[in-house]
Amino acid sequence: MEASRAVLLAAFLSMGLAAASAAPAYAVNTTDAGSDQVVDWGDTVTLDGSASFGTSTSVLPVSQTWSQLNRGYQVTFDDPNALVTTFTTPPRHAVGENLTFFLDATYASGASHRDHVVVTTRPMRVMTPNEDLTPTLVANMASGATLKLSDRTYAFDGNNEASMVIGSGMKIKGPATITGNVDFIIDHNGAAIEGVTFRDMVQPSNTLNLVPTNSGVITVGRYFNAAPRENISITGNTFENTETSGIALFSPQGSLFRNVTISNNTLVDIGRNETLDAGTEKIAFLGTAIGGAGTRADGLFIQNNVIRNPTSGGINLGDSLLRNTHVSGNTISNMPGSGIQHASQPGRDYSGEVVYIYDNEITGASNSPFYLKVANVGGELVYSNSTQTKPARDAGILIWAADNRATKVYDNVITDGRNGLLVCQGGCGIHQDYLDRVVTQFVVPEREINHAIDVYNNSFISNSEYDIINLSPTTMTAGYNYWGDENGPYASLATRVQGSVNYLPSYADQERATLRLISSDISANPQQQACSAVGSSISFDIVTGGESGAVRQSVTNVGNLEFDGLRVRAGQWLDASGNEYRTLSTQVKIGGQFVDLVPGQFAALDAALPAPGSSSDIEFKVVHSGRVLPTGAGSLSQVISFFASCG
Repeated sequence: MEASRAVLLAAFLSMGLAAASAAPAYAVNTTDAGSDQVVDWGDTVTLDGSASFGTSTSVLPVSQTWSQLNRGYQVTFDDPNALVTTFTTPPRHAVGENLTFFLDATYASGASHRDHVVVTTRPMRVMTPNEDLTPTLVANMASGATLKLSDRTYAFDGNNEASMVIGSGMKIKGPATITGNVDFIIDHNGAAIEGVTFRDMVQPSNTLNLVPTNSGVITVGRYFNAAPRENISITGNTFENTETSGIALFSPQGSLFRNVTISNNTLVDIGRNETLDAGTEKIAFLGTAIGGAGTRADGLFIQNNVIRNPTSGGINLGDSLLRNTHVSGNTISNMPGSGIQHASQPGRDYSGEVVYIYDNEITGASNSPFYLKVANVGGELVYSNSTQTKPARDAGILIWAADNRATKVYDNVITDGRNGLLVCQGGCGIHQDYLDRVVTQFVVPEREINHAIDVYNNSFISNSEYDIINLSPTTMTAGYNYWGDENGPYASLATRVQGSVNYLPSYADQERATLRLISSDISANPQQQACSAVGSSISFDIVTGGESGAVRQSVTNVGNLEFDGLRVRAGQWLDASGNEYRTLSTQVKIGGQFVDLVPGQFAALDAALPAPGSSSDIEFKVVHSGRVLPTGAGSLSQVISFFASCG
């Protein structure tokens, strides 16, 4: 971009897609009863036939009926004539069953077609209210079975402390509350823990002692063997007031996690269940809510968890190779350490790694320059800041750069912490003097490394020191973020961004709806003139296998400078689950003809450039080349960006 006073503002437009109004002729009717499922007794099960479609004038069947093969437990459908229906399995059943269901659909042509789906119920062992939970009971569970705990408290003290090793395919299911000296060890494929409350946990002394235990609650993969741990699920649990960590991950001797899901858990006051004599004090144990040492994974999903008030950090991904790892939708607040940490080993090659950190909300990370101190005051434990300063390598998100490291950080909100995002390479250095707020130079390695750490579409708000610090000599891409001010980081660059960071363009609002791009060598001036274009949303009615009628988009020049160019860019079409829908293409009228917009690429418009305060109309349409569209308004969406430049 030229060093003139060029300013670009973009209005991002959401395009909603209405239900399909017609369908082409197909060779056969297709009835789809959905995918096979594995459920527990007592679950509500959904049967989904909405992927069915016909050959005539209607995409969906004109009628449908669900029925069940006359074998096994007979269910009662919520509505047997709905395309999507539910039923509930009975709460008590000792053995598993395979239940087969048929979907018979009739189409406008009069033809009918059938499909089936199998719902497998797991064998379940339901504990009686007075029955004790013991390692022997857990060890004797059959592979693939569910242990249904009673709705009561299972307490473990110094006399009955225990380590529960969960077997292959076994699930432990609440509701129940577990307290005291016990940990749960998942070291086999297909194991799961769901709906259990772990409260006031302390670390047992008779653990397996194969590696230093790091959790008073759940340890995944602790034995010394290199076998992969696959298809593990820890969902919907609550962890409160643990002595050490909440959920700990270990990959001993090069073992690998595959398809591990940690989701929808609540972790509160992790690492705060201290034991301390009256009148004494110490530096508090630094407990991380979710994390571990040497975590190596291909398919690790840490999603939609709520983490509050740990003594250290929220999520620590470890320092081993991580492929297809997603940390998303988590809400993490009030931690003296980092919200999300992604460590590395200096000199290790991370070829093939891809880590995605997105849609997280991190509040109050590393908001103290001091270690935590815990004191027993009158029999009550009190946590406060100590007089000992701590290293600077803490932030809302902390990433240790390494060769071939690929980390994508987007759509996060990081607010009210000390530093927003910190990238280290080797040692991160230490602030020598926090008390006088003298920020000394960090130790930055000289060797540039090959990494793809990209930070985009995030909001950094009210962080007390920096929004981004890059302590690597390799330039980091961090454009398209909101920096807590409509003028972006360039308004006060020295206090927002440190190190080699490409931080432009930036958004002017927290919702990331208005994009501002300014030449990097323009001096900060919040009163500079602005040039902008805004527009309203576009809606299309699509004919399946056809194209929409042309619609007009009004673009208004709301700035006070003359335009010297107008461009448009379209993103991918996405379905309601965020997956790309490849059979749609968007076209824009240029030179009297409609041309395809290539997702992610700019197209220069030849429309009359509107004068300040006036508008121009741009024509669009959508072409659909696929078989069938999802039904319902808003089921498909796209983002279109207009870029108006002025000099």
